[in-house]
Amino acid sequence: MIDQAAVAGVGTRGWVAVPDSALARITLATTHIIIGERNAATLTTAVLDAVSDLRSTRNRAMLAPLAKALSARKDSTSVELAQRAQALRDAA
Repeated sequence: MIDQAAVAGVGTRGWVAVPDSALARITLATTHIIIGERNAATLTTAVLDAVSDLRSTRNRAMLAPLAKALSARKDSTSVELAQRAQALRDAA
């Protein structure tokens, strides 16, 4: 139920690179990582793709909580995504 509300809060435009929804997407992906949702990696990959496409320094800086949440997990997918998030932040 919360998941549906969170997804609805991101907007109806889909996962295209839209600057005004970057924080909402990052927050949603971070929450999914923290609680261990099955689709967390998919959401995170979409967020990282969108932030990469935007090339916005501000959006890259907003990845800090997501990178931290990913770093706390030890599975290989999370480790890889954490490295990608950190690389995007470092490129800012």
